Amino acid sequence: MKNRFGISPFAARFSIALALLLMLAALPLAAQSVLTPHDIARIRVVSDAVISPDGAQIAYVLSVPRQPMTEDDGPAWAELHLMGADGKSRAFITGAVNVSAVAWTPDGKSISFLARRAGDKGNAIYVIPADGGEARKLAGAETSISGYTFCPHMRHVAYLAQEAVPDARRKLAERGFNQEVYEENLRPVRVWIAELDASGTAGKPRMLDLPGSASAITWSPAGEKIAVALAPTPLVDDDLMNRKIHIISEEGKILAQFNNPGKLGAFAWSPDGKNIAMISAADRNDPAAGQLMVVPATGGALKDLLPNYEVHRRGRRVDHV
Repeated sequence: MKNRFGISPFAARFSIALALLLMLAALPLAAQSVLTPHDIARIRVVSDAVISPDGAQIAYVLSVPRQPMTEDDGPAWAELHLMGADGKSRAFITGAVNVSAVAWTPDGKSISFLARRAGDKGNAIYVIPADGGEARKLAGAETSISGYTFCPHMRHVAYLAQEAVPDARRKLAERGFNQEVYEENLRPVRVWIAELDASGTAGKPRMLDLPGSASAITWSPAGEKIAVALAPTPLVDDDLMNRKIHIISEEGKILAQFNNPGKLGAFAWSPDGKNIAMISAADRNDPAAGQLMVVPATGGALKDLLPNYEVHRRGRRVDHV
């Protein structure tokens, strides 16, 4: 049973447990009379958390700062951890690692994430069993994968990645013509779909012929449609101001498009697949995407769910519609 926010009691309890765990971890610092620069450099932060489909577990990313004067300079490491129904946290992937885009597979048996490991040309999709074991590579690309979504039936995976650098351009770069000019030679991000075999490994992907550059993607609950955010070009201004949600078929046919005004934030399907919820700007002059809107998945006018709410919604996700 879920509450009016669409969150199960299990999920709520474990979210609270995760927060308490982090508070307890900070107690040794709080007990000191002085917070030193060395203490600040050791502060760990949970940067992402995803509840399992049954609401019984939480997979989260722990940001671990590098050790000053010991490790090479660079951003914090991103580790994968799991909190179970017993309230205990288990480390899954730790050390000099950088996991991102953590999600649960639709069957709830595995945790997926993006990472770049030995032999990868960029970020690839990996999965690791929720009950423990080794992570295995599910899909990779010629360039780094920036986002992905599973078909609910686990028969396909769709992901976002740029096209490979053309041979002519690559050969010029090898001869020293590797100058970088702002917003020139930008390659659009494409949508690719690969079939998953019985072992869950992706086959050869096919690129969908869609206009513009993609930036976010999510499969419908029934698995027959995909929602994808497309900008006319990969240029910064288009990515900031002109991203629109398109509903497409698995073959890449555009079924619907929504004319959200100005900036676009997170978006999600309703559980029945009939609607799309999004965080959008109120108009083109709105400085931030902060209005919670809903639109029929077949197309139509956007409806502002909180038209008189003066404060911008800053949520990164739209989880329940």
